[in-house]
Amino acid sequence: MIFRFLDQARSGPLNLQLRIIWSSTRSLQFRMAWGAILTVALSSLAADTVIYQTTEQQVRDRTVATLTRSNYLLAFAVAHWRQEIFKSLELLSLNESFQTLNVASMTDTLRTLRLIHRNREISVWSPDGRLIVGGNPDERGLRNEHVQKHPAFQEALKGNMTLQVIGRSSTTKPCLFAANAIYPEGVKAAAGLVAPKAIATICAPFYLAEDDLDLSADIERTDAPQQGAKKQNLISMQNGNFSGSEFMIIRDNGYAVFPITSVNDWISGQSPTEIRNGPWGPFIRFALSREPDDQGLEIVANGQTFIVVKRRLPDHHWVALSIVNRDTAMHGLNVALSKLRAFQAATILIVAFVLYRVSGEIVKPIRKASQAIRKISQGDFKTHVDDQRDDEIGELYKDINATGNLLSSFVAREKGHAVAEQQIATAQQIQQSFLLKSLPESDFFEIAAESLPAYEVGADWYDSLKVGHFLYVIIADVCDKGVPSALFMSVFRSLLRSNILTQARDAGLGQPADLAHVTGLVNEYMAENHGSTCMFATIFAACHDTQTGQLIYVNAGHESPLVLRQLDREAKLESLDPTGPAVGLFPGAHFLNSTTTLAPGDLLFTFTDGLTDARSPAEQGWGIKRLQDFLLQLQPDNRQPAAVLQQVLKLIENHQGSTERFDDLTVLLLRVTATEPVAADTAIDVKA
Repeated sequence: MIFRFLDQARSGPLNLQLRIIWSSTRSLQFRMAWGAILTVALSSLAADTVIYQTTEQQVRDRTVATLTRSNYLLAFAVAHWRQEIFKSLELLSLNESFQTLNVASMTDTLRTLRLIHRNREISVWSPDGRLIVGGNPDERGLRNEHVQKHPAFQEALKGNMTLQVIGRSSTTKPCLFAANAIYPEGVKAAAGLVAPKAIATICAPFYLAEDDLDLSADIERTDAPQQGAKKQNLISMQNGNFSGSEFMIIRDNGYAVFPITSVNDWISGQSPTEIRNGPWGPFIRFALSREPDDQGLEIVANGQTFIVVKRRLPDHHWVALSIVNRDTAMHGLNVALSKLRAFQAATILIVAFVLYRVSGEIVKPIRKASQAIRKISQGDFKTHVDDQRDDEIGELYKDINATGNLLSSFVAREKGHAVAEQQIATAQQIQQSFLLKSLPESDFFEIAAESLPAYEVGADWYDSLKVGHFLYVIIADVCDKGVPSALFMSVFRSLLRSNILTQARDAGLGQPADLAHVTGLVNEYMAENHGSTCMFATIFAACHDTQTGQLIYVNAGHESPLVLRQLDREAKLESLDPTGPAVGLFPGAHFLNSTTTLAPGDLLFTFTDGLTDARSPAEQGWGIKRLQDFLLQLQPDNRQPAAVLQQVLKLIENHQGSTERFDDLTVLLLRVTATEPVAADTAIDVKA
């Protein structure tokens, strides 16, 4: 993406700067540094992912364990506080002044209790809900229906003590409400058979940890993580604060109380319907569900994820719920991971910087070699590179210097032996006389060939001759182009043809010429007599037995011919790879015969490198892949050599467009049409 951006921006106002950046992105030095950055970054990302996934589960497990422990202790503290409330009511109901409803004495007692529990509102009511003592003195003697009809009051009339929530009304404030019956002295309640003389109630604020000393002390002893806003944020769903933690108790009728914080007291005063339909609804539904106790589960509320643990209190009417925001629990892990990533980023930059500087020293000699090669390509063959190094770069420098010297000598020799246009024309006529005027014809095979020189005279050639039931085909390419190569082509061609014919006659009837031996003879002559010219040829010579279908061939460093076969319904290509080096380079070079079979319908496609190296206007070679694809798409009925040859030449012409041919191009195709019957040979018939 960055490369495409730089391409588009090069025409903008920052043209010069972007050109510099763009050129640097293509340098080996930049790519080495960039590769290091990508490698370290990807490995760091993979490591971070593994670390996070492993540590995340550990943190979650620890969070659940902590919540479970604190939930147990907080639930125990609330249950203990509940029992203390009940014990206080029970002691009041047994007090003589309360049993006799002595208002003055009861007032003194309540005044004393208020000093101890300043936020507990203790009152005494008549069975019909009239205030006797406590509460607002102005309301004494007045009936409070909201209190009288409350379930806790009604249970007290039956002799039962319960702890419930009393909601807002015009006559009472919302609070945790407990009630107990007061019987006359010496009278004990028996399953509600005796009517109480009065009802004692305690109205405790929801924020128990702050306002009730007993519960506050118990909570301090739990070492719970939710000990109020002094230590960390508290969740307040209705206020949009979702981070931190919270502890709540839920009555089975749907009332909710937050005993260790006053932030959410407003919720505690709502009706169960309002709470269930509000932002705390998911927690209420979870608390009243049948999910087992002490199991950390995740709840999604307001788009946030919370880890929740619940426990049912001993009275089975209240459920304790410990809640922590998942992001809060993972905060430490995320901070540590952020620091790790910052360290990794710094490490990546340091590694990239060091590698960039080190690679600069590695790239310097390569740039030096590149500059020398560029000068040589521009015609400065005298360019010399200091080659005192004893490593691979030193070897490269030596090769560059040797190439410059060789090209300088070659250019000087070419200038000294330049010929006139008439001499070139004469050479062209002489060369044409060596080429075949016609190819052998038979009912058992079809041959087609074409040679297109890059200059007036060419260095490629093809040949074919038939000796008895043996058909010889040859295609070759002499190094370089022009008159010198054309002259050596004629020497190579004459030696090869002459030795094949001699070998064929010496072998006698029914035996082909030994192509490996023939190639070796030509190589020895050229290497010993013309080795100083550095002229050599790549040759593919093959002998096809029209009776057996056997193809014996020698590939002396030539482009590998292709054999197109039809196996069942699928076309297959076989490559006839080299069996020896180019001819004329080294005395004593070794060549091998190799064999394959040409069945009726098989097509042998031979060519020189001028075919696959043909260049388009965009300097793109035609390539062996296009040739293979072309041959494979030919149907069995459309493989006649002449037609295939014209199609290939047309493809090359379209590919080259206006580009001039820079190398000789030669193609020879042989297609087997039938197997020749075996007959007694009486003479060797040479057709060339």
